[in-house]
Amino acid sequence: MPVIGFSVFKDKILNGSKRQTIRPLRKHPIKVGEKLYLFWHLRRKDCVKLMEATCRETFFVEMFYSKVFNAVSVLSFPDHVTGQPVRRMGLDEIEDLARKDGFENAREMMDWFNEKYCMDEMIFQVIRWNEDCGPRCPVCGSPVHSTADPKKDLCINAKAHNGQPYFLFRNHAREEFPEPSLDPVVERQLAQCCSRKNCEG
Repeated sequence: MPVIGFSVFKDKILNGSKRQTIRPLRKHPIKVGEKLYLFWHLRRKDCVKLMEATCRETFFVEMFYSKVFNAVSVLSFPDHVTGQPVRRMGLDEIEDLARKDGFENAREMMDWFNEKYCMDEMIFQVIRWNEDCGPRCPVCGSPVHSTADPKKDLCINAKAHNGQPYFLFRNHAREEFPEPSLDPVVERQLAQCCSRKNCEG
């Protein structure tokens, strides 16, 4: 159950414009098809679950950046174990990689990574996902979550709604799934094992 925490680009994750993250290589790299759980401010008091998603693509990169020479270089390879075959990404590909990660351009991305990590000979995994299907807010495009009211849903992207929770009302109530009835034999066995009178106290 891969859990990924974020501290930047919350709105872009919620509206679907960011469906990629670049992370230092894990001991057990994320695999295509795995379920991903995306959180905002993981392990902090204001931690909130953003969404569930499914990994659709992954590959590995080494990034090199020289402010002195104003140079950016990214080596891409599909297998982090053998490191083969290695391919140097073109400048257009690097710019696309940066924009998909939420940055305005490659320079901004490299500045951020250079400040956060020591990138010398460091391998990163590029993880891309498809958001698990579900209803979206018609105003901001963020995922919509159900509430206790079967006719009311909630968009949690408060920033897009002047800092207020934004409720959406359904024309038809969500389908409620009743608790399945037990087999009569099982019901009798449960009653004998733990009658209401014996369970009190």
